[in-house]
Amino acid sequence: MCRSETDRKLVTEFMQAYAHFRKAARELSDFTVARVGELLPGNNFREYWKMLACYAILIADGHSADQALGAIRTFNISHSADGCSAMASQLRSDEHFEALLAETRRHRDEVQRTVKPVASLFA
Repeated sequence: MCRSETDRKLVTEFMQAYAHFRKAARELSDFTVARVGELLPGNNFREYWKMLACYAILIADGHSADQALGAIRTFNISHSADGCSAMASQLRSDEHFEALLAETRRHRDEVQRTVKPVASLFA
């Protein structure tokens, strides 16, 4: 695969970009789940918090409500999706959430920029 120093640099750059993206995505997810828990003091069902957090992140990232609802159905939690959009709105007003979302997007864009040159090594 890596026939030259340039190839190795391309692969290294992609791997670093991907590692930074995963770290940023994890920080966004962890913060969002914890924030949902703070906003729902009477509910301590963490899987429900994760579901609401997932919905909020997807909506904030530009997915449609139908796409976000489809994704949270995979959580296999019996729930009403009534609180999802309200929670997403509350989180969108949180500056730290927005900063983490922007950081995750920046790293995702970097992965997308570096993946094509690496994929060409396999062609």
